[in-house]
Amino acid sequence: MCPQKRKKRHGRHYFNNESDMNYLQEKILREGTVNPGNILKIDNFLNHQVDIATMRQMAWDIVNRFEGTPVTKVLTIETSGIPLATMVSNLMNVPMVYARKSLSVTGKDPKYVSRAYSFTHKKEDTIYVSRPFISADDRIYREVQRPLYARTLPTIQLLRDEAKSSFRLWKEKTDKTEY
Repeated sequence: MCPQKRKKRHGRHYFNNESDMNYLQEKILREGTVNPGNILKIDNFLNHQVDIATMRQMAWDIVNRFEGTPVTKVLTIETSGIPLATMVSNLMNVPMVYARKSLSVTGKDPKYVSRAYSFTHKKEDTIYVSRPFISADDRIYREVQRPLYARTLPTIQLLRDEAKSSFRLWKEKTDKTEY
């Protein structure tokens, strides 16, 4: 069950960050499995089946981290990123755009094209975003046009140590199911 301890800011409810991390860490320890190649599998609450309470808590945590930042759009990659990005964009009241992994026969408009590595599929994908959905007013506009090596928009890896700690704790469990 999702902890309901909240603090209120600007008329919105935000979960406390510490309880967020503990909740997600406990959920991964309880329900996550590790496939060969040390791939963490969380299909039962994030990918194939979406646990709305967990997703809501993650979305509030992301909204908290960007408080005070003028966000104009939420950009993600299909498919697993869509549920979380949808909730974040809803809470921020901005549009959500997702990068496609293949070209659509109906999409004749110009595209931004980039590459993204999939750790679960162990391959690099070409990804596409229709140019009409990202404008000069969006904060990412100039960055999306640049090749990866020339981008200046920082990529921030959040909670790396905490995630590694969760994975380490799971590996040390004696009652886990190996896949």
